[in-house]
Order: sequence, then C-alpha cells, then structure tokens
Amino acid sequence: MERGLIFSFWIQAAKDPVALRLALEALAASQFESYNNNGRYMVSASVAGKSFSYQFQKDMDPATLARLAYEAWRKVKGFTTSAQVETFLSTNTGQVSYPNYGVQQVVYP
Repeated sequence: MERGLIFSFWIQAAKDPVALRLALEALAASQFESYNNNGRYMVSASVAGKSFSYQFQKDMDPATLARLAYEAWRKVKGFTTSAQVETFLSTNTGQVSYPNYGVQQVVYP
C-alpha cells in the first residue's frame, strides 16, 4: 500500500527525496487535517510551506494513514537521490509504476 503513497508524495515533492521524507514524517506524526467532502475522505497537510490535499479510500481512517506513512517512510528513509526513489518504484520493465493502493487521487489546491 505504501508504494502509491510514496509515488504521490514523491511527485508532489518535485521528486526531491528529502521533501518526500518530510512529507511522510508529517503524516506519520499525524500532522494533517482530515475531513469528509461529499463522501470523500480528504487529508490536507502543509510541509515546508507547501500545502497538499489528497483523497483516500473511504474506508481509510487517520490512524491507518499515519501507519501507512510510517511504513512508507521506513522504506525511503535512506534514499538520498531521486534515482533511488525511482528505482524503488520501477517495475521490471523500468517503467515507473503508480500502484493505486490507498491513494485515489491527488487534489491540487
């Protein structure tokens, strides 16, 4: 499930592994607001002056999101380059995958 979360945050972080880790740390520490928007589970967070809003699966709760963010952070905490993140996300064909596990869509503010 973490791969979709990592991919989304990596793209939003302009493919910067440090910004990716900061975003995942904020979510893991439950530093986000969650709300229901017409039946959609939404999360808003602000990291390093950048705001993000995401739509998650309706059955996901804040505790589950924080746990997923922590698991994702554990996988990328040692990455220092964008190439390392891309390699982690790549499929056997070398294509960067977008496994939609938990993350339904990014909502741009």
